[in-house]
Amino acid sequence: LEIEFLKNVQHENIVSYKDSGELIFESKKFGYLILNFIAGETLAERISRERYENYYDIQQVVIDVLKGLNYLHNLPEPIIHNEITPQNIMLDLSSDVPKAKIIDFGLGKDLKETQGITQSICGSPITMAPEIWMNKVDKSNNKPYDFKVDIWSLGCILYNIYTGVPPFTG
Repeated sequence: LEIEFLKNVQHENIVSYKDSGELIFESKKFGYLILNFIAGETLAERISRERYENYYDIQQVVIDVLKGLNYLHNLPEPIIHNEITPQNIMLDLSSDVPKAKIIDFGLGKDLKETQGITQSICGSPITMAPEIWMNKVDKSNNKPYDFKVDIWSLGCILYNIYTGVPPFTG
């Protein structure tokens, strides 16, 4: 699914697809995915190295990610990223103004395919929305959720950037 998602999305705040295919080596089949090179670092690397001192830089990161999510959520066949974390946001440092780009669609879901909801349990516990977390804790709960989980995750990241610590521990 990750390859299919990336083949069909083109946005300045989302990593760009270049090529994919299969390779047979010693009678074993391997899949590969080639993405556009992003000269920079992940948001997680940036946060661990130093705190953001300029609130306009924080604002720009959040706006860039929101633009990418808005694009994904408003496609004719909307996509839920399902794992918006500091590790899955790259900061492209190739120009004067860093640009945040969403990467890693390995846990992405097609909203149309799941008829507007999904019940899979996935993502990082630090940025996981409560509706996903409740499904993980209480398997009988199994309530559906939608693309709003991506927005929750971005809120958790914003908290982490401002305070320097994750919103939840333990």
